[in-house]
Amino acid sequence: PKGFQHACSPQTGRSASPVAIRRSLSFAAWPAGAGNVRLNSAAILREDNLYRKKQEAEAQMLAAYEQELRDSSEFDAWQARMRAEDEEQRLAEVERRRIE
Repeated sequence: PKGFQHACSPQTGRSASPVAIRRSLSFAAWPAGAGNVRLNSAAILREDNLYRKKQEAEAQMLAAYEQELRDSSEFDAWQARMRAEDEEQRLAEVERRRIE
């Protein structure tokens, strides 16, 4: 690339340090079409698998919502409250033991 040659050229008066090279090889120095990635069958299968997993998780969430006719946000909030209370009780017990 042009940036690399410029950083290493004797006319710039700079040595080709890694920092200078890294600065000169910014993303703007690369042509726009240079980053094309060919999709092979493995990449397509990975994308398909990821898409299917997301669809399956969404379908399970909808099925659970239909069966229970509610979402789990209420339960999750209750569970978080109870865990916080348990943690407070545990810390109070530790403090009580430390004082004794």
